[in-house]
Amino acid sequence: MYVLPVVGRGGVPSSGVDAAVLNVGAVRPSGNGHVTVYPCGEKPVASSLNFLDANNPNEVIAKLSGSGSVCLFTSTPTDLIVDVTGYVELLD
Repeated sequence: MYVLPVVGRGGVPSSGVDAAVLNVGAVRPSGNGHVTVYPCGEKPVASSLNFLDANNPNEVIAKLSGSGSVCLFTSTPTDLIVDVTGYVELLD
């Protein structure tokens, strides 16, 4: 599992952000697998990206943890590329 800080980086405000729009890619995986992107804490039984033994990116909208991060879990060893392409603010 890898913790990725999102808020306050790359144009994302340091407060008021509830979710992030991410482009997630698995690079040089050791085989078929999946990536789960989640707001840290208990990992859900779901996948955000299913990949074969090649680079297969996918856009993901992920809720952020209280610290403004997301966690990434990979079922198979792989390098990840994660680009933040947007964010979601809930208005009162």
